[in-house]
Amino acid sequence: MTRHLKHAFLITAYRDCDSLKSLFEQLMCIPNAKAYCHIDARSSDVISEIKQWLSQRVQYSDRIYVQHDEVIRWGSSDHLIAQLSLAQLAFQAGADYFHTITGQCRIVTSIPFFCDYFEKHIGNNFIESFPLPSSIWPGKGGLERIKMFQLHDVLDAKKSEALFRRLNKHFIHLQRLLRINRLKHILGNKAPFGGSSYWSLHKDAIQAIIFEDSVTQRKFKHTFCSEEIIPHTIVQNTKTLNGTLINKSLRFILWEISNGEIPGILDQSHYSIIQERIKENPPIFFARKFDSAISSKLLIQLNQDE
Repeated sequence: MTRHLKHAFLITAYRDCDSLKSLFEQLMCIPNAKAYCHIDARSSDVISEIKQWLSQRVQYSDRIYVQHDEVIRWGSSDHLIAQLSLAQLAFQAGADYFHTITGQCRIVTSIPFFCDYFEKHIGNNFIESFPLPSSIWPGKGGLERIKMFQLHDVLDAKKSEALFRRLNKHFIHLQRLLRINRLKHILGNKAPFGGSSYWSLHKDAIQAIIFEDSVTQRKFKHTFCSEEIIPHTIVQNTKTLNGTLINKSLRFILWEISNGEIPGILDQSHYSIIQERIKENPPIFFARKFDSAISSKLLIQLNQDE
């Protein structure tokens, strides 16, 4: 009898309820899969609709978990805390693989191909990362994201963006004058790494992350986009994971404006590039981001391929 790996999908969502419902339906086609979803507490309409939708699908009652008690402010530590909270629940439930995605992501390969790939590569960890400082990130190569205190945990950066940028810029300048440096407090003696916040990790890597001292004590609070640094730094500095880390996220994200947004909303014109990326080694399995209206024709094409 074939043993199916237990896949846990750690989802953060805040809009487009139809996309989220479609994603849930797709994930429930995976044997032994469970979805752990955090919906931003400000998204009351999405929360209400998802609750009603789940109440009519009792077959998913033990496979889809939804929490909606916290606000996730852009750039704050809220995002990482939500991901870690979901990961802890999935780890306790015995998941084998953990995949961070958004409510507007989809698996773009067939379900059998997805399952077979992870069965054949069990133990490997797929996480895009690079050493810090890096020339691709501003702020001393990205180190000031966690080296300095940031205001994203106490102010909403998206409410008055220009004002927030000025305040945070002056706050950082003051800390430079005072020679504030939180790196050792947060990372200890670990070499810092950064990368995409969307990854597919084996339970061994998740265990290393959720039981790390800096994580259990939430030392990363009042940083900027810590979800792009903390997991990467921990796994890259964990000796038992040497040889298991694959520097790929297995995801296609369009980092340019498309349909008025960045990351870009995918549409039918992106079908061919998704197909090409699926042929890579390793292939992409996920794509972001889909809109229930704009991406409808693309989704039809992808569903036909499955």
